[in-house]
Amino acid sequence: MTNATHSNGTTYYTQDITTSPAAMIWRTVWRTSPVLCVPLFLIFFARRMLGWRSRATFATARLDSLPVVSPDLVPDHVRAEMRPYLRACEDAGFSVAFFLKGNYIGGRRSYSAVLLNRSGDVCATVIWLHLWLRAFTKTSVVFACHTFLVDGVELDTGPMDDRHWNPELIPPNHELTRLPPGTHPEEVIDLHSKRVGFREGVVRFDRESLADHMLEAARKMFDFLVAQGIYVPITDEEVRQLGSRTPP
Repeated sequence: MTNATHSNGTTYYTQDITTSPAAMIWRTVWRTSPVLCVPLFLIFFARRMLGWRSRATFATARLDSLPVVSPDLVPDHVRAEMRPYLRACEDAGFSVAFFLKGNYIGGRRSYSAVLLNRSGDVCATVIWLHLWLRAFTKTSVVFACHTFLVDGVELDTGPMDDRHWNPELIPPNHELTRLPPGTHPEEVIDLHSKRVGFREGVVRFDRESLADHMLEAARKMFDFLVAQGIYVPITDEEVRQLGSRTPP
């Protein structure tokens, strides 16, 4: 079977445990089942070495343009789950720059709100993510603040559960401050603002320049995951199957 490249030149990629680095496989199986972690690790690591990945459950592609959507096209239930974070940002002087829709096919769907503070040196992201596989379904909202420096470093601040922490997924130019799960968005904003403080070399954005930077950052992240072997191309058959799936 050939890799899935559409007539417009788009190649879709997926990720699963068998495409992960060895340390990430071990961390995943240990968190899932400490009793069976050794045999599970050996199975998944062997599949990784042989290139035997599981059939794709979702896929994505490198962005050609930023997938901005009108606020009216963000479903009401998604806006409702985002609302506490949006309200906290607005109370802190942020305003919505734009909404984005994730370019996934298959069992993953996402919407994001990107907000910018008055001075343009901090942006906040509210990401609504929905995963499903057969009877399994999970929805979560991820909130974080970001500041970009002229030397290419990105400062990120947000809550993250230790169970989801995998440093292999973080590019080397990111300086991430992890906060405990459940940290209120107001506290995230305050702690990030203190990180930035009077730091020199901070990039300041308006809506248009932020959109350009977000597109460039998304492409760099995608390229990083491909270079790490974490994202791998899928086949034409998988694209057809994933394209026919609709969320429950």
